Amino acid sequence: MINNKLNILFKIFNKCSKKNWDGYDALPLSVTAYNEAIKVIKLLPPDLLKKVEISPLNDGGIAFEWYHKKHYIFSMAVTGQNEITYSGLYGIGNESYGKENFSGYQFPVKLIELIKSVYYGIIQK
Repeated sequence: MINNKLNILFKIFNKCSKKNWDGYDALPLSVTAYNEAIKVIKLLPPDLLKKVEISPLNDGGIAFEWYHKKHYIFSMAVTGQNEITYSGLYGIGNESYGKENFSGYQFPVKLIELIKSVYYGIIQK
């Protein structure tokens, strides 16, 4: 599973590492964001890794998204700044958003719980 996601990330990076890759003036994906994304993939628990979708961002970052059903979604991004920005929706009116420091050595436990909340509806705060 890890190798599959790393391969997807590599393809995204190759396709989007030049300015204007989307035809709308997008910034190229940064090498530091790419390296951070590799660390995220290697640190995510297997049950969450298999459900994630990876995509490029027009600001040079890389997004990770978990979608369960309408109103149940979690999205986070890395940009090479040693932090993860995130937002989540866990049913109507139940949301979270913010930033977490990311050293690259341990995935934030808080974010694991929030991602699981997309599927199981339990938010640990």
